[in-house]
Amino acid sequence: MAKKSAYGRTSLIEIKFFKAHTEVERTSLDTTITLPVMSDRKILEKMQSTFKDDYSTSGTRKHSYGWKTTGRSIKATDTETLENWKNSKIRQYTALGYRLEG
Repeated sequence: MAKKSAYGRTSLIEIKFFKAHTEVERTSLDTTITLPVMSDRKILEKMQSTFKDDYSTSGTRKHSYGWKTTGRSIKATDTETLENWKNSKIRQYTALGYRLEG
């Protein structure tokens, strides 16, 4: 598992996606995916889901799958490369039914 603040690194760009699940595909109520590009060129990913829970008072419980390293960017400091990466991820995740959050 990766750590977002390890080695003093910072987030250069970060995208959040959200998807509310339908009754047919429902194992969880909703999912949020966060993708930051860090200053050391690593790309992290964190998925958080909200599940239906019959045992809690609120009726739901949240679960985070933690930070995972999903790859490296070629030039993390190049603004044009970061924007191209961001636009490609937006196209990829919106095709899967997610919407951009924030």
